[in-house]
Amino acid sequence: MDAEASRNYLSVVIQPVGDKEIYLVMNVYGPQRMDDKVKFIDSLVDLRSRFGDIPWILGGDFNMIKSLLEKKGGTRTLNKDSLAFQTFMDSMKLVDIVSSNGLFTWNNKRGGESLVASKLDRFIISEDLMLNNKEMATSILPFRGSDHWPVQLEVRGIGTPKNIPFRFENIWLTHPDFNNNISVWWSEDLHIQGTSMFLLHKILKHIKCKLKDWNKNEFGNIFEGKKAIENKLQELNQTLITVGFNKVRNEKATKF
Repeated sequence: MDAEASRNYLSVVIQPVGDKEIYLVMNVYGPQRMDDKVKFIDSLVDLRSRFGDIPWILGGDFNMIKSLLEKKGGTRTLNKDSLAFQTFMDSMKLVDIVSSNGLFTWNNKRGGESLVASKLDRFIISEDLMLNNKEMATSILPFRGSDHWPVQLEVRGIGTPKNIPFRFENIWLTHPDFNNNISVWWSEDLHIQGTSMFLLHKILKHIKCKLKDWNKNEFGNIFEGKKAIENKLQELNQTLITVGFNKVRNEKATKF
């Protein structure tokens, strides 16, 4: 597959497993200087022209806003890079995927009247992807110490597995009965015959079933617990984005 890189982007043409389409995927880090921002947009137009009608997915820190609706506080004027960015999206027929849990992805880590927040990070895609049975959604992930919040893109309909694979959980190793349970389950008579490989396959499948039941009884649904913690983080995340930082909020965010 084709790949290309510059100071401000990394692009690659991919074909996901289970999908007939190919996609031009680009990770972006927009420049800081005004003139460089406009040149950067021109370089994206040039790159796009070399890949024809391949569906396009761009994501990252663009370091630009499209309108004043994407900015809170600070100077209330639009620069020429914002106008060029909006023109670029319109001419390239690109869609900005709206995050499900917020708008701003950067702020200056201040509160009150000193807060400045903007939507600098985003995913934008070819509009034809919206009409191609591809369900796409973005969300802002919890604070990790930077002045930017990471943004996640979820795509359904591209090589989506039908069954969730079995996954070993490291927390099992902390349980005092874990090793003994494995030994007992391994030694149990399954009343089956066959080659060594066939027997090994059946034993591993047996242990997998035992682990699932044991996990449910000993730990409960760890995924629900994980989701509850993520929801608390998200609530704090939203407060930091919309209200800004202070000492108490910063300590709550960093302790996770």
